[in-house]
Amino acid sequence: MFKLLRYFSITSLLSIAIAAAVFGYCYRTFAYRSLTETGQANNATVARALANAVSTQLARYIATAESMSAVQLQSHPAKDEFSALLARNIQGLSIVKLKVIDPRGLTLYSTSPNQISDDESTNPGFMAANSTGPSMPSVVGTRGAATATTSASARTEVPTPTRRRSDS
Repeated sequence: MFKLLRYFSITSLLSIAIAAAVFGYCYRTFAYRSLTETGQANNATVARALANAVSTQLARYIATAESMSAVQLQSHPAKDEFSALLARNIQGLSIVKLKVIDPRGLTLYSTSPNQISDDESTNPGFMAANSTGPSMPSVVGTRGAATATTSASARTEVPTPTRRRSDS
């Protein structure tokens, strides 16, 4: 005799298991994207607040650094003073690295001294951020653990006295 109830039960169980797996994967993807976007928005806010807090000193540092060569940037006269100022301002925050990058992609300042004068112009993140056209120096803050898989970066433009945002 044909056992329809048995086959129906097995088919139903498999269908429910497959549907649960698909919905679980979709929910995980949605939740991950949502958390990532929220984290990036928070990081951008922290980067903007930090740039605002040190705007006068940052503008002076950028103004002198933009005319320097890559070798001269390593021994920028205001680097130690600027580092101390930033250290005071990021104390207690989950920022692990901070960079100031000019519109051409040259790293003018970094909390990792060996990265000062690095060329970021070919970095995919920098290229995406400058897709509307380079306009102003930017501050990039990285929060989280110091690994590529768990850190998140944020970029914010810094208006200098000679360059103001066109939308302000």
